[in-house]
Amino acid sequence: MNNKPNPAWQPTGLVQKAFNLAAERHSKQTRKGGKIPYLSHLMAVSALVTENGGDEVQAASALLHDVLEDTPTQESELTQIVGAEVNAIVVACSSKRFGDSKEDPWATKDRYLKNLEAKAVDDPSLLVTLADKLHNAQSCVNEYPTDPVERAEYWQKFNAGYELQKHWYTSLYQGLNSKGTLPDPLMRRFKTAIDILFT
Repeated sequence: MNNKPNPAWQPTGLVQKAFNLAAERHSKQTRKGGKIPYLSHLMAVSALVTENGGDEVQAASALLHDVLEDTPTQESELTQIVGAEVNAIVVACSSKRFGDSKEDPWATKDRYLKNLEAKAVDDPSLLVTLADKLHNAQSCVNEYPTDPVERAEYWQKFNAGYELQKHWYTSLYQGLNSKGTLPDPLMRRFKTAIDILFT
């Protein structure tokens, strides 16, 4: 007798379409300050979403969450390829709509945080956002130097230094945690990563 549970959802081809588009559009990009293909981040975020209750639309959106922000892809094209639901989540995850590259980066982040605060507790983009920010924070932890001097130098590769990065991550945690609907294991991992980086 087979008592194995069925998957929460089975792929319909949407994730494959999203992966193909992500692999194409981000093919020449790397993770900040290194040679790791950027696609690794997108796959990791999608895995976190899938492993923590996300559905197929959210998993596909996770693969594409930076495609509007970091590539020439337009919303109309994205909608045509993967549908309006995915496009809506990707738009919701993009900070591009809160400012441009010439502006003070913190002004953009501040508007992003205010938008996060206003989101409904059941907004499907929240899980994708949490998975994205968690993976970013954990990646920083993995490469964070133990030497205090090297730690100070580490933050120079980011647009914002240590204090602004601390404010950014702690504000993100507070905004996401306030919803009360996101998976506890992910929230705990996010808090742990923040504590390692900023205490």
